[in-house]
Amino acid sequence: MTVSIDALVASAARARVTFDAAARRLADATYAPVAADPTAPPARQPAAPDVDVSDQMVAMMLASGVHHATLAALRSAMASYKATLELVRE
Repeated sequence: MTVSIDALVASAARARVTFDAAARRLADATYAPVAADPTAPPARQPAAPDVDVSDQMVAMMLASGVHHATLAALRSAMASYKATLELVRE
């Protein structure tokens, strides 16, 4: 049981790292400013964003889903482990 719990903890950590990396790339990206006045001439546009926003958002959503599923499995494994210990004690 210890090996599977360790694997679940490692999986949760990997999902968290993936999520954090995607969020960091989104936060560090450069985006074109939005003009406050629609009649103003277009501002000089900086280079296109250096990040594929949809790709990073998908990575974040997948990592979040994996993280939640892994933690649910970890909680279930820990509950089973606790129930087994209580049975052994009786």
